[in-house]
Amino acid sequence: MTVNATKGSDWSSHRGLVLLAVEYQWFYNGANFLAFKIAGDALHPLMVATLRFSLAALILLPFALVRWRRSPVPVRALGGAALLGVTMLV
Repeated sequence: MTVNATKGSDWSSHRGLVLLAVEYQWFYNGANFLAFKIAGDALHPLMVATLRFSLAALILLPFALVRWRRSPVPVRALGGAALLGVTMLV
């Protein structure tokens, strides 16, 4: 940040939003820990991760379809994303 920055342009002017983001992250991490702790006793950890990502994909699918209809993605970009996804799994 420079000396000539306007007053109130730093994070201190948004303390409420920063606090809300930190609390959300604590809740999210705690919920994930609890879910893995409970489900880990009943299922294999890789199965729990698979279920988690599958649920996230089902939630995000309608948003992706709406975006796809507005502006379709080129086949080359889809191929690159698929290659990246497989690489991340391996």
